[in-house]
Amino acid sequence: MRKKVGLLVVAALTGLALSLALGGVTAVAGTTTGGVSAVDPQTANVPYVAWDGEQIRLVKCAAGVEGDGRFVIEDWSGNPFFKPQFENNGVFGTDGTAFAFDGTGEQAGRTCWAIDVVSQKPGLAVIKLVVDPGANTGTPVLKHQFLAIWMDIASATAAELDLPGVGDPGATGAFRPLPQADGSNAFQRGLVGVRVTGSFPLGNNFAGMMAGDRATLPDDWAALAGKLAFDNTSAAPGDAAARWDIHDSQSWDPLQALDGPGNHSAASGCGVSATFDTVDDCAIVSEGGLAGGELGPFSNLYQQSSFTTIGPFDPLRPLDTLLSDGLLNAGDAPMPAARIDVSLTGTAGSLETADKDAIYNRGLAFPAGEPSHDDSLVPHDLYAPFYESYIPATAADPVNGGELGTSSGIDGPSSGNNFTGFLNSNPYDFWDTIVQTSREGFNACNDVLGSPIPLPTGADHVVVYTDEHGEAIVAYNPNVGFQLAPDANNRCFEITRPSAFASTITVQANYPYQPPFNAPRPAATTIGKTVATLSSKTLSCVAKGPNEMFCVETVLDFEGNPIPGARIEFSRTPLGNIQHDSVLFGGFDTRGQVVESETENRVVIRTNALGQAGVVVTESLPGQCVDVKADNLGTSFGGNPGIKVFALTTPASGTVGCAGSGGGGGGTTATTATTGTTATTTTTTSTPSGGSNNGNSNQGSTPSGQNAQGSNVTIGGNTSPSKVAKVQKGTLAYVRVVYKAHVGRSLVLRVNGPAKMAKVKIVLKAKNGQVLKTAVRFVQTNKAAKVANLRLPALAKNISVSVL
Repeated sequence: MRKKVGLLVVAALTGLALSLALGGVTAVAGTTTGGVSAVDPQTANVPYVAWDGEQIRLVKCAAGVEGDGRFVIEDWSGNPFFKPQFENNGVFGTDGTAFAFDGTGEQAGRTCWAIDVVSQKPGLAVIKLVVDPGANTGTPVLKHQFLAIWMDIASATAAELDLPGVGDPGATGAFRPLPQADGSNAFQRGLVGVRVTGSFPLGNNFAGMMAGDRATLPDDWAALAGKLAFDNTSAAPGDAAARWDIHDSQSWDPLQALDGPGNHSAASGCGVSATFDTVDDCAIVSEGGLAGGELGPFSNLYQQSSFTTIGPFDPLRPLDTLLSDGLLNAGDAPMPAARIDVSLTGTAGSLETADKDAIYNRGLAFPAGEPSHDDSLVPHDLYAPFYESYIPATAADPVNGGELGTSSGIDGPSSGNNFTGFLNSNPYDFWDTIVQTSREGFNACNDVLGSPIPLPTGADHVVVYTDEHGEAIVAYNPNVGFQLAPDANNRCFEITRPSAFASTITVQANYPYQPPFNAPRPAATTIGKTVATLSSKTLSCVAKGPNEMFCVETVLDFEGNPIPGARIEFSRTPLGNIQHDSVLFGGFDTRGQVVESETENRVVIRTNALGQAGVVVTESLPGQCVDVKADNLGTSFGGNPGIKVFALTTPASGTVGCAGSGGGGGGTTATTATTGTTATTTTTTSTPSGGSNNGNSNQGSTPSGQNAQGSNVTIGGNTSPSKVAKVQKGTLAYVRVVYKAHVGRSLVLRVNGPAKMAKVKIVLKAKNGQVLKTAVRFVQTNKAAKVANLRLPALAKNISVSVL
C-alpha cells in the first residue's frame, strides 16, 4: 500500500454542497474529455480578478447573434474619481465600442465581442455589453453583465513548510545532514511557502455589503457569492452562489481510503457517485498514445477536464479550466498571479524550483519538492491543479486560434516598455524560478582532495508567480558550497571540523505587471536558516601489540560521509619506525587504503572508501612519548602548509598521551586529535563497518559494500581534472567534457588499472540537481577513452562518474 499524504494546510472542506443541476445547467453523467464543456460559465457572472495596474480583457461569445457591441461601466465600488478606463488595443475603441469577430478554440462557431479595461485603483466594476444588430434599429439583441475586480496586495506571508522529506524537520530552518536509506548522510532541500491575499473597497452603492466596506480574497469569496452571484435562472443576486464554485478546495477528502477511489461525482467518469469531487487524476486515460499527467484530465463536478488543463480559470475555456468540486469556499477565488521576489544572502545555500506537481502529490515517494518526480500515471496522486498557467491569461490566444483568439482575463503584452511586465515564458510551470541574479566562485583554499572549494553557487534572487490559490513555493538548497574563512596560509579549517553557516531569505510580494502609483505593498518577510556541517579530520590511536600503536586518520565531508582518496602524509617525532598498516582492528578498517610512498620516517597514503588511512608506530623505549602527525597534503594552497592533526602516544605502555611507562600494550584507548596549527581540539569516535581482526595487516582490498571512488565534473565550471583515489578495479584519473564542431559534447575519461576494460557508472544531472540520465558503460583502461553511445543533453550541467 502506498502512503498517501496531504501535504499542505488548506481550507477545510466546508461550504455549500451543490447538486448536479446548477443554475439551469445540468452536468452530463459520464462525460469525458471532448470538444465541448458540459457547463457554460458564460451563463453566470463569475468575476474577473486582477491586481491594480493590470488590464482585463472582457470577452463574450454567443451563437446566432450578429452586430457590433458597446461596453459601458454601470457601477464602481472604488474611488469615484478613479474609475476604470477602456483601452484602445488597435481593434476596439476607447469609447467602449467592440466589433464582432469569430470565436476560436472552445468558442468556435460563435460570434464574440471583447474589450480591454484597466484600473490603477482597487474596486469592483459592473460592466455591461450591449450588442446592436445595426441598421439603426436601436434594439439590442444581446446584453451581458461582467464583474471585474482590481485589488491591492493586502498581505504576503512567508514561512518554512514542514512537509515529508524536507531538510529541516519541524520547519525550524535548521539544516543538518540526514541519514539516508543507503546508510549515507545527505542534506535535503527546504521549502519556503508564500501566501498572498488581496483586498478592495466596497463603497458607493456597495456600502454595507461586507464588514468595514472592504472584501479580502480569497477569504471572502463565498460571502461575495452570496451577495452578488446570479446566472440565467436567478431572481436576485446571490441566488446562484454555487456557480462561483470554479476550483478545487486545495485538499482532498479526509475520508478517502488510502488506495480507494475517493469522492468523485457521478459525472466525473471515475466510477463513484458523490455530492462533491476531490478533483484529481482519478482515471488515467490516454489520447493519441499520451497518458494523462499534470495537464489533465482531472475529475470535477461536471466531467473530466481536457488534456490541456492549463490555467487560469477562463469562462471562454471551460473544458480546460472549470474544475468545480461542489464546495464553495476560499479555494474557488481565482487569485491573479502575484510576483514574488525571493532573495538570499549569507554563507550557504541557493534558491531553486519547487515543482508543484511534486508537492501536491499524494503518492510522494521522494523528498518534498524534489524535481525528480515522475509519478503522473498513478490515479488519484495529482490533485489541486493547475500545474501550469498562462500569465497573462490571454497568452493562451495563439493556442486557441491566433491573434484574435477568444481567451479572456488579464491581458498583455507580456513585456512593458518602460516597466518590467511579466517575466515568465508561457505556459508558466508552477513554481519555476526566474533567476534574476546568481553567485558562484571558489574559496581561496583547497579541500582534502586538493580541489578548490566552491563558494555558495546558484541563484540568490529569483522571481516566482503565485498560482490561482495565491500560493507560491521556493526551494532552498543548503549544500551548494559554503563561504569559508581562509587563514594566513589559505587553509579553511571548516572542512576539518563541524561548522555552522547561515542564510537569510527575504520574501517580497510585488505587483506583477505595471507598478501602480501609491498602491500598498506588504513589508518584506525575512526567514533565517542555519546549516550545520559534519566535516571532520581526526587522528586516533589505539594500542595494537607490544610497543605498537595503530594510528588512523578519518576524513569526512560536509555531510559526514567518508572521503576516499585524500592524501595523508604520516610522520613522527622523534624520528623512528612508522609504516602503513592496512588492517581491520580496534574499531577501524584501513583495508583498501592506497600506499603512495613509504620511507623509514614518512608514509604517504590515500584514504580508502571509509575515508580512513592508518599506520603502525613502533617504539620500545619505556616512557618515550611519540608525537604522530598526519598532514593532509591536498589542503596545501599556493605552496603553503596544509592542515595537520597530531596525536601523542606512548607505545611502550600502550597508552595515549605522554604519561606512564612500562611494557606490554595491547590495550585500546581513545585519542584526541588537534586540527590545524592554530588549533581546535576535537574528539571523535569512528564506527567503521566490519568486525575485529587482531592480525597485523591485510591485502589492500576495498571492503565489501563500499562504493568505488568517483569523480564529479561541473559542465561550464572548473574543468581541471578531478583528483581521485585508487579503487579495487581501477583508478579514475580524470573526467573531461570535450566539444567538437558538428559533433557536440562528448565525455572523455581515463581509468588506470590492470584490466583491459573498466565498468563505469555515469549520472547526468541538471543545474538544480535533477537526475536526467543514469548510464553504465565499459571503457578501455590506461588511455583517454571517449564514452560511446552517450548523449550529453543541453540541460546536463553536472556529471558524476564512478568505477564499478
